[in-house]
Amino acid sequence: MMPNLYGRIFAAVTIFSLFTISLPSVGYAQTAATQTQVAGDLQKSLRTIEEKIEKRRVELGIPGMSLVIVRDGEIVFMKVSATKITRRKSP
Repeated sequence: MMPNLYGRIFAAVTIFSLFTISLPSVGYAQTAATQTQVAGDLQKSLRTIEEKIEKRRVELGIPGMSLVIVRDGEIVFMKVSATKITRRKSP
């Protein structure tokens, strides 16, 4: 009796799996217009961040720094900011 029960469970799981695989995957793709809007919003945000960071760097007197912003595992912004330091030769 037990082997028959296991066989039925196996058959039910197999049928359910095949049915699930045959269904179309549901996803909501962004249109090009939406991606352009997102890119525009992202650029505006990055510009704001860049301005705030640069202002703060100058306020604190930090001679140089680098900034990298990663989104979804990809680098979306990278900048190195530095002030040239000149040294005078001692007499």
